[in-house]
Amino acid sequence: MPAMPSVKKRSSTPWRRLAPALLGCTIGCAVPPPEPAGNVIDAIVLPMLQRSNLPIVRESDLALCRRMAIDLNGLPPTWEEAQAWCLGRTPDEMATHFMERASAPSAPDGSPPYVYINRRWWADRFQYDSSYYPATTFYPFVRDLDATVGELYAGHIDYRTFARRALASPAFARRFGIFDANQDLVQIASQAFRVFLGREALPSEAEDFGGLWRAWSGTAMSEADSQIAYPDCPTIYEGGHRKGCIHVELGLDGARCEGALRAGCQSSLFGGAAVIPSSPRFVRAKALPPADRLAIETPGRLLAARPEFAEAAVDLALRKYLGWWKAGWYRPDYDLPAVRDALARKFVSDGYDLRALEREIVTSQLYVQRAERPADESIGDPVWAFGPTKTLYGEAWLDALGQATGKRVGACEFRYNGYLAAPNLPGYIDPPSFRPGFYAAIARDLGGGPIASAHGDPSGLVPAITRRSALATLCAGAFPPRKGATLDELIDREFIALGSPPSEEERMQVRARLSGDGCDADQWVQCDQPAVADSLCQGLFGSAQFLYY
Repeated sequence: MPAMPSVKKRSSTPWRRLAPALLGCTIGCAVPPPEPAGNVIDAIVLPMLQRSNLPIVRESDLALCRRMAIDLNGLPPTWEEAQAWCLGRTPDEMATHFMERASAPSAPDGSPPYVYINRRWWADRFQYDSSYYPATTFYPFVRDLDATVGELYAGHIDYRTFARRALASPAFARRFGIFDANQDLVQIASQAFRVFLGREALPSEAEDFGGLWRAWSGTAMSEADSQIAYPDCPTIYEGGHRKGCIHVELGLDGARCEGALRAGCQSSLFGGAAVIPSSPRFVRAKALPPADRLAIETPGRLLAARPEFAEAAVDLALRKYLGWWKAGWYRPDYDLPAVRDALARKFVSDGYDLRALEREIVTSQLYVQRAERPADESIGDPVWAFGPTKTLYGEAWLDALGQATGKRVGACEFRYNGYLAAPNLPGYIDPPSFRPGFYAAIARDLGGGPIASAHGDPSGLVPAITRRSALATLCAGAFPPRKGATLDELIDREFIALGSPPSEEERMQVRARLSGDGCDADQWVQCDQPAVADSLCQGLFGSAQFLYY
């Protein structure tokens, strides 16, 4: 993030109208350490910084505002939002604003931004099925699992309840192998361990634990029955022709666990826990009796009782917001066991409240401190002595670009391979015409979702060739110069998308670039101003400064 210029300049652009008193903590402010009891992370990290003679410096209001807005809402703040909710505000006040905003412009269903961005994040975590035919017929189950994620981040259920419901979801079972006789129970159990215990299952554990899903089975319903059971079941198209809606129904097949097969439906390593259907026949998931509904939550209930369950949730949240947490092959400074232990204890004492856990992280010194290393500091200082720096994942880059240019770039329907149309991207990235849009495919091209792979590595940089194509289309005419506007006003207006004004060095670089393009910055009124605005737009939004936050 660029250093901010002093607030004393020439014109009346939005940045320069600010009185110095409004700027609060601007370039990185030394702040007195809070009382240790205020934040369980700070109670550990602040003494470590002091013992190591490392400065305790909070990030500037605007840089922290952008960091928190992207992490909690998926979009940089608008200038009006940054001015109203970030300048002069505490980290706790910023977190409250971004976690409790009422609606998300980019959410097709209007859900709160903090809820929506985490539903999108868990879509990658659960690896929702992205193949077209199964995803279409399977959509109602995925929609239900997605709604459960929404309940978690809205604060309606705790993390233990979430684990029970998620692992009892037909969407989870179907995604990892349950379909008629084609079952990969080891894969289902392994994914359950990865998601909720944060580790790989031992072969013996996966084979034993997978038996708890053995009773699950699937069958195709007729089109008529599908329309009755699921009126909103999406229509299937093949070759541009309507084929109808044939839903894949999942449920429990009691015949899989009868007689000698009974032992295969239980887990010996987990105390003989079993999932035995109450009926020997197939009963679809929507019609399960209460006893069976309780039984299918057994896998989640068992994992939530494990001592590492809370620690894994903490590790997941720390990696999400810090980036460097558990990010290396070897980790001398990449995790702080005392921090994880303290957060895990608080998580348990808070009743597994995930919102409270994430708030504790984003208001801690590990998160709010300045990310830029001062010139007089050692390159050998530990990674936890600096704030996080991460790359924008593909969807956030698209959404942020759309917000900055004022052009609609589509809305992600992450639950299945259906997209919402977006007229402003190059045609070559659109899918076949019988599909309803483009978004998921282009987001994958741009670097994937919040977690780009099954390994949980953060998305890489947006591929340059795709970035250039999108920018060329979205930047054209995005910043029409106003009559009488100065070059500095145009530069400031574009930099608002970064959440901070340009430094004097950046302003000079822009002027030098214009001179190289044949536009004398001192003779601004004689330049091709729309072309200059287009050039500035492409340069800014394709820069590392915009890709990192």
